[in-house]
Amino acid sequence: MILNKEEIIERINKQSLIENISKESIQPAGVDLRLDKIYRIKKSGELYISGRKPPEVKEEVSKIYKINPNEYCLCSTVEIINMPRDLVGIILPRSTLFRIGLSLRTALIDPGYKGRLILGLKNETSHEIKLERFSRICQVIFIKTKITEGYSGQYQGGII
Repeated sequence: MILNKEEIIERINKQSLIENISKESIQPAGVDLRLDKIYRIKKSGELYISGRKPPEVKEEVSKIYKINPNEYCLCSTVEIINMPRDLVGIILPRSTLFRIGLSLRTALIDPGYKGRLILGLKNETSHEIKLERFSRICQVIFIKTKITEGYSGQYQGGII
């Protein structure tokens, strides 16, 4: 079952489900999340059966970000998620993103995850796209699940 607005507000107040939230961001069945920082990929990462090596990135903090044609970068959210063990989160792009030519790359938010979200952005156009810091870029929906073991992976805390 997807949490509705009232259930989300209750979880925010009682469990600190989301920190740094803008009250206007709470929607009928999810929460809009805002862009904080952009991370430009300087050297690619590696993925093997035995492990992984994250890419080398350069962190940028700006009022206006420019995403070049066909560029792929990572970004973080302003909001911090504190996922209880009975919820999973699914991240969806806001429709404005695909209307301007940006693809959002996401993953499941596991029960027990705590931290900022790290997302991928890809400019699918042949034109530069500008994004203002703190603009709403995605929506997270929360789905109830059976209480489970919490996430304890390498990216806990929003690490790149």
